[in-house]
Amino acid sequence: MINNVFIPNHMTHVVSLTDIIQSQEVNIINDLYAFDKLNKLVFTDSDTKKAFYFHIINGVCEYLDEHDKPGDLVFYYSSCDLKFLELTTYVSVHNVRNFLDTLTSHIAKVLPVHFYKCSRCFDHLKNIKSGERANTILEIKNNTHKKRYNPTSFRKIQKFIKQQQFNYLDKKYFSKYRYMMKLV
Repeated sequence: MINNVFIPNHMTHVVSLTDIIQSQEVNIINDLYAFDKLNKLVFTDSDTKKAFYFHIINGVCEYLDEHDKPGDLVFYYSSCDLKFLELTTYVSVHNVRNFLDTLTSHIAKVLPVHFYKCSRCFDHLKNIKSGERANTILEIKNNTHKKRYNPTSFRKIQKFIKQQQFNYLDKKYFSKYRYMMKLV
């Protein structure tokens, strides 16, 4: 189950990126094992990157497909939550966080979503009082920049998709997110 918090006053859905990674973790570990990269996990290796990118982008896309509610969508991740990943038995939380910083910046360029990095666990956001939660949401919104859909940017997206060999992300796939790209 993927944790999320909806803030109605701000029309914002905050989703735990760590939960999405956990939902894809078995697939990532299986791919890394198949490539014989699991025991010596190095994020600069192209096969390692490809496994992570493919499965995490796929998890985010699956969430987007299921998410049909209006409002902004922000994926929240913190080093606090990352320590619960099975992957941290193979590599340090610090390395995972650094890799996710790069990965999320690439995904944010390709998909109509925002990412927010914080040191507080996601459960903190769920359990705080509504006034403090509103302040946190304002902080999140201030630290995520708005982007508009630009038809010429699709060429950049296509280049990234071709480079990473993510054939499932085609023009037809992105057409269903076009309305989000204009709003986000």
